[in-house]
Amino acid sequence: MSKHINFIKTMKSLLRIITFSITGILAASCSNFLQNQDTNDITTFATVTFNPGIDDPTPSAYYFVNDASVLMEPVNSKDFDTFQPKANERVVIRYSVEGGTLPVQIKIISVNSFETKDISFTEKPDTVSKSNIQPQYIWISGGEYGTQPVLNIDAAYLTNSTTSASSFDLYETLWSTDGYFSMRLARKGEYDPTKEGFAAHTYIAFTLAPKYLTNEVRGLKFSFISVNDREETVTFNYLPADAE
Repeated sequence: MSKHINFIKTMKSLLRIITFSITGILAASCSNFLQNQDTNDITTFATVTFNPGIDDPTPSAYYFVNDASVLMEPVNSKDFDTFQPKANERVVIRYSVEGGTLPVQIKIISVNSFETKDISFTEKPDTVSKSNIQPQYIWISGGEYGTQPVLNIDAAYLTNSTTSASSFDLYETLWSTDGYFSMRLARKGEYDPTKEGFAAHTYIAFTLAPKYLTNEVRGLKFSFISVNDREETVTFNYLPADAE
């Protein structure tokens, strides 16, 4: 399943955006994912699955499905006993390819997990947090090999502190007769524009219920308070099947 924001036209451009997103998100907190210049190592987003629905004579304890819909089987999963995978968990993995095609056999070098949240509903979008947030890239992953569809958002925001935590939520606010669900992207966090601030970066994942992906749905519209402190809306257009 590859329903993308309207400016993502090809899988090649999607992979470039994923690479950019990983670099921006992990550069500060997980730079060890990015320091290895060996071209045999690959870093990518992926989703955990336990039952990919294939005939595997030597099944793994778990598998990964990357955002190009490639099924990957870790051959050294026992070496990562601190990683306790959960179904549909979003991760960033660095790995090397060991062989195979379906699944591709990989050797894990490092794994970093991300929380996948549910989309909430509100009839009063004006009451949710008004902290600034600016979506940069949006894409949908999953829906294959036993994974659920996930909405991925790469976003920037302004903050005054490197230590103050922010939380991020997505609210469904309206179903429009023009074929779009309206969403409110919200951040709870401190920012005082009269004080020194800087740009921060985040990656957020939300599970997509089936109702958001029916044939009647043309896409999603996201409203938010931008980093310029303005009310803004961006439209996420689903590409038709023949354009993927």
